[in-house]
Amino acid sequence: MAHSGAARAGVVSLTRTLAVEWAPGIRVNALSPGLTDTPALHAHGTPSTTGVPLRRLGTPDEMADAVRYLVAAPFVTGTVLVVDGGLQLA
Repeated sequence: MAHSGAARAGVVSLTRTLAVEWAPGIRVNALSPGLTDTPALHAHGTPSTTGVPLRRLGTPDEMADAVRYLVAAPFVTGTVLVVDGGLQLA
């Protein structure tokens, strides 16, 4: 899982760096989605939600809601919004 952790850390760093470099004219944020109920996820079998505190998969609509929040929040920049049902907390 080192490759996944390194990639996520890179996205966090890039998001923060670009938010500083491109301010004040451009805001930069990122979305870090958790397990999302899509056909691609189910292509590898039935996903387990035992490690997810909310005990369910996210929906594409919930991911879209998070993006809409980031678009509508004019004083938010340099943020990685984690939308994973609490998975990173477990």
